[in-house]
Amino acid sequence: MLAATIACVAAPVAHAGAGPLVLGTAANPPKGPGPGKVFMVNPASRTARAAGFAKAGIPAGNSFYAGYDATTRTVFVPSPVGRITMLNAETGRRMGAFPTIRGARVARVLPRERLLVVLSAKTLAAYSLAGHQPVFTLAIGGNALATNQAETELYVGGNMDRQISVVAVPSGRVIRSYPVARSGDLVTADGKLFSADMMSGVMSVVDPATGTITQIRTTEIDPHFSYAAIPHATAGFMQLATSPDGHTVYAAGFSGHILKFSAQTAKYLGEIPVRPTKGMNQLSGLAVLDQGKEALVTVENRHEAALVSLRDGKVIHLFKGITSNRWIVAAGRRLAGQLAVGVPDPGSWSCPRCAFYGDPAPAAGSAGGRGRTQVTQLQPRRRKACSALRGTHGETAHDAPRYRGVRARSPARCRKAQTDQPDWGRLRKGAESYGLSGGTERRPPVTIIRLPTPGRPKPGRCRACGRSPWVRDQIPSVA
Repeated sequence: MLAATIACVAAPVAHAGAGPLVLGTAANPPKGPGPGKVFMVNPASRTARAAGFAKAGIPAGNSFYAGYDATTRTVFVPSPVGRITMLNAETGRRMGAFPTIRGARVARVLPRERLLVVLSAKTLAAYSLAGHQPVFTLAIGGNALATNQAETELYVGGNMDRQISVVAVPSGRVIRSYPVARSGDLVTADGKLFSADMMSGVMSVVDPATGTITQIRTTEIDPHFSYAAIPHATAGFMQLATSPDGHTVYAAGFSGHILKFSAQTAKYLGEIPVRPTKGMNQLSGLAVLDQGKEALVTVENRHEAALVSLRDGKVIHLFKGITSNRWIVAAGRRLAGQLAVGVPDPGSWSCPRCAFYGDPAPAAGSAGGRGRTQVTQLQPRRRKACSALRGTHGETAHDAPRYRGVRARSPARCRKAQTDQPDWGRLRKGAESYGLSGGTERRPPVTIIRLPTPGRPKPGRCRACGRSPWVRDQIPSVA
């Protein structure tokens, strides 16, 4: 389905320098029919678009929290009818769909593990991003999902749950639980897990390293709160978000405030009033932008989203008719918020574990890497399974549905699982068939060839995941 323009000026395709897109499924009730739309907001250009993932007014159009894969620019929209719909974040076009668990309303992408995690009120499931094959399914449900930085643990909770379950990744085993009830939303920051209780106004902070739980009481309390009548509440936590440096946690409140918490000291830092107009302003969806200076927040009762300053809550811009209970910042991983298309700088270093590009933390006595940080459409981690491109053995163009033109004959088995040389001729032909040849920003994803670089100091551990060693990327031209 094609994207429909919401703002007066059509939103441009995201590109480097335009700032990050903010994505979110249209707000709808927990059950019943939904609008079947995903909003794509560009705060930098003050524009927004809507992309349809299902027909409006039916249960298939209901969704709560979409997942986003920055590598392929794909939005995964869960639906309670048991379907995941894939949309292109740049164009809003539908890229396909595949079946999932019934009742699914929450999705999350684990980029390092290349997994898509889907959550319903009763079930947790994980699928491979490459082929959408089931990895594990557990009888654990909820409406809140978070992961630690290394993506080795999933934290699952919900408004009706009495505890937070911890699931090991990728095995799918429940390894422990924390006695924290009524998790309206979960987020991790500075190695700690934050859980917001919508009913009591208490923010619980769990330190997985020690198992200690700190409870922070706030003024975000409605004495007459009821889960059956949330639209009538005058206070209550909604979405949580973190600052880019991971030192501050923000919470949108139905009272019309954005609450601040220190992730380092687990203390309440106060609140920021957001007043687009007089009267009640029920804040729900929240995304932190511009290196922590601004935020996009949904004013649910007024059916609009506000771009506000996180210094004083001043409203910078209003997006009328744009509402989402859960926003996602669609930016490149580990970067300062640029959504770009291209290839890494040939002199850059890449961490094969977590797809982080740029300068690693230098080893002792080493000059370290000197690469330029960029976002790419590449999937740097290699797999031992053969891809759909003959002679190519890594995550390549066939993983992005919009580049299926570069797909070659898919062998059932490959006996050369460690081959490093892709079929560049076949890649070139596929790129030309899609009009993608000529110009760095028009190239399709390609396999990275990793070669040792003699005469250069070996970098230390990756700043993003703490693992070593890094490898240097050599990207031949396909245009």
